Amino acid sequence: MGIAELMLPADIAADWEDVAAILAEAVEIDPARQLADVYRDLMAGDMALIRVDAGDLCGFVVIEFDQPTCLLLYAAGSIGNLWRGAFRPILAGLEELARRNGCTEMRIEGRDWSRLLPDYVPGSERPWRNELVKRL
Repeated sequence: MGIAELMLPADIAADWEDVAAILAEAVEIDPARQLADVYRDLMAGDMALIRVDAGDLCGFVVIEFDQPTCLLLYAAGSIGNLWRGAFRPILAGLEELARRNGCTEMRIEGRDWSRLLPDYVPGSERPWRNELVKRL
């Protein structure tokens, strides 16, 4: 396995208890979804789950392909001291996955990642929402 691996539905189902425990905090702050919704959408193929493992940095990323946009919905796990160094290669891999799936835009919502992602620009007209966008 590389730094990030796309999980298949059978693996998601088998590991869901552990995955859900890690994703819970990220999903809880989203008023639009609960963990059961995320699981249903992952199993239906409407979302994708990426397992991240880079030593001290391990966890999961949930993305959604909403043509022409790939939306990074949730990122959760243990970041150790590698976050700044590992985040860019992980995101580059997600951007490549988005391109292969026909997306022309990557969108990230949630925390303000603008200092780590200078090639992303603010993308929301809603000032209360942190949203960054990059054309692929």
